[in-house]
Amino acid sequence: MLWLLLLLGSVAVHWIGARDMYDFWDAAQFGDSFGAANALFAGLAFAGVIIALYLQRHEFREEQSQNREVMEMQRQELELRRKELELTRQELQRSADVQEATEKTVGLTAYLVTARLWSGCYAPSNSLSAAASQTRRIHSAKSSPFAAATS
Repeated sequence: MLWLLLLLGSVAVHWIGARDMYDFWDAAQFGDSFGAANALFAGLAFAGVIIALYLQRHEFREEQSQNREVMEMQRQELELRRKELELTRQELQRSADVQEATEKTVGLTAYLVTARLWSGCYAPSNSLSAAASQTRRIHSAKSSPFAAATS
């Protein structure tokens, strides 16, 4: 705002003082009379550039620090997701093992029922209870379900 007033003031003084004469030497001398103000404003502009560079450097360092924090949080989140996926994979593998053991037990039960039907000594309560107890042993076994199915 101050520079605008100075500019308008200098133009007004020049116009009023030199309105009837258009001597370029006088105009040059008049312009040179503002050399100190010109140097002052050039110095202030340079100081403004230095201050802007300092502020940008400071802001850039803060942004880098924030980016590092965000990257660390993302890395931790990724690690947690990997662990969660590994646990899910293990649970699915256990479920598949139990499913396979159950299918073997059902197949064995069907085989026993069919064999007893063909042999003529079918006792459904005994064969079904044996199959049920074998299924319970498989599900309660802490080791591999295959070990329980083969025992």
